[in-house]
Amino acid sequence: MNLSSLTSADLQRLAKLISLKETHLAEITKIDAELAGFGSASAPGAKRGRPARANATKAPKAKRSGKRGGRGKLMEKIIGLLKEAGKGGLPVKSIAESLKLKPQNIHVWFSSTGRKVKEIKKLSPGTFAWVG
Repeated sequence: MNLSSLTSADLQRLAKLISLKETHLAEITKIDAELAGFGSASAPGAKRGRPARANATKAPKAKRSGKRGGRGKLMEKIIGLLKEAGKGGLPVKSIAESLKLKPQNIHVWFSSTGRKVKEIKKLSPGTFAWVG
């Protein structure tokens, strides 16, 4: 850019652009000050403690289906379902749905307590039957 080749129209255009830039810089400084106010502890409405998560909505907790069963009640319920199903057996998913439990809990029951019951046989992965 050669200063000797600038016309008066170019100089006027430069003056307008520079004043526009200064105006915008002043607005940006005000916005920055306002944003900094949100981060300070003295700002009204500022809460102490850990900041909230980005996704502050919590999943609703699952409600229990009444009172908890006593010792051995789950075994009685599962064996009752398997006896009703017969030789075809039942998949873990359907057992869990009928008892209103998680399928993972039923799998754990079969791998720990259920394996001690000789009459319960595993027909296929996730399917058990009463053969007693």
